[in-house]
Amino acid sequence: MEDHRDEDRTGLFEGALFVPAIGLLAWFVAGPSAVAQQAVESAVRCPHPGPRATKANNDRRSGAKRAWLDPQPRYATELPRFQLAEQTEETTYSASVSTELKAQEDPRDRGIDLPIELEEAPPTEHKEFEVEITFDWSTKSDGEDDHVGNEFELNYGLLPNLEVGLAVPVEYGDGRVEGNGDLDLYAHYRLWKDADWYPGFAVRGNIRLPTGVDSSGVDGTFTFVLDKNFGLHRVTLNGVLKTANGHNVEDVRHFQWAVGVGYDHPIIDDKTLFVADYFNKSSEEEGHGNINLLEFGVQREIAEHHTIGVGVTIGLDDNEETPNLGVGVKYVFGMK
Repeated sequence: MEDHRDEDRTGLFEGALFVPAIGLLAWFVAGPSAVAQQAVESAVRCPHPGPRATKANNDRRSGAKRAWLDPQPRYATELPRFQLAEQTEETTYSASVSTELKAQEDPRDRGIDLPIELEEAPPTEHKEFEVEITFDWSTKSDGEDDHVGNEFELNYGLLPNLEVGLAVPVEYGDGRVEGNGDLDLYAHYRLWKDADWYPGFAVRGNIRLPTGVDSSGVDGTFTFVLDKNFGLHRVTLNGVLKTANGHNVEDVRHFQWAVGVGYDHPIIDDKTLFVADYFNKSSEEEGHGNINLLEFGVQREIAEHHTIGVGVTIGLDDNEETPNLGVGVKYVFGMK
C-alpha cells in the first residue's frame, strides 16, 4: 500500500490555513457578523479536511475568493429583490385601481336626476322603468304669483340606446291655468358614446299634446346633446329648437331656441353627483328679452335604483320672464 501520511499532513496544513484566510478576507467585505457566520459554517462543514477533500477545498477556496472579491454577485442578489418588490407594489396598485373602477359605473352612462334644464346623453338602462316625481318653486319680478308645480314622468329603456317616456306637468296657482296637465311624449336616442377624440351624441324629440285645461295646439321640441368625459369629469352641450302653437301663452313666440352647457363630477363618492349648467334661451312671448339662467344641484343615490336630487336656479338678468330664484326637488326610482 502507498504511504499517504505526507499527503495527509499537507491536507491538514492547508485546511488549517484555509478557514482563517477566508474569515479574514470576508471580514473586510461583509463585516464581522457575516464573518462569524461564515466561519462557523466552514468549521461545521469541514472541520478536518482529509486528503480526498483537499482538491474540493481548493476548488471552493478559489470560487470563494472570486465571489468575495467581486461585489457584483452581492448587488446582483439585492437588485432583483428590489425590482420584485417594486413590481409587486405596482401590480397591487393597478389591481386595486381596476377593482375600484369596476365597482363604479361607466361615467359615460351616468344619469342626471335633477330639476334643471340640462339633458344628458345616456338613456335609461335597457328594460328598466323609471318613475320621476318633481316639485319646484320659483319667483319672478313681473308681479305675478310665484310658480308652484310638480311633474310626473314615466320612462322606459326600450332598446339599449333608446328611451321612451311621457310626462304630465301640473301648475298650482290661482284659478285655471291654460294647458295645465298637458301630456308630453318623448323619445331619446343615443347614437354613440364618446371615445378617443370625439364626443358622444344623442337626440331627443318631444311632442306636447293639448290634453290639459283649455289647452290648444301641438308643440314640438328637438334637442341635440353632445357630451365628453375627461376621467370622472363630464362636459355636456345642449341645443334646443322648439315650435310653439296654440294660445296657452299670450303672444307666444312660435319659434324658440335654447343653448346650454353643463358640467358634472362625482363628489364624496360615486353615488353623489354635482351638476352645474348655464342656459341662454329665447323668451316664450314676443317682445321679451332672452333668458339667462345659472343652475346647479346635487343628487344622491340613497339606495339601489333610488335617487334624490335638489336643484337651484338663479336668474342672471332682469327680463320679465327670467325667474329671480327657483328651487326644485326630484325623486327617481327604477325597476326592472
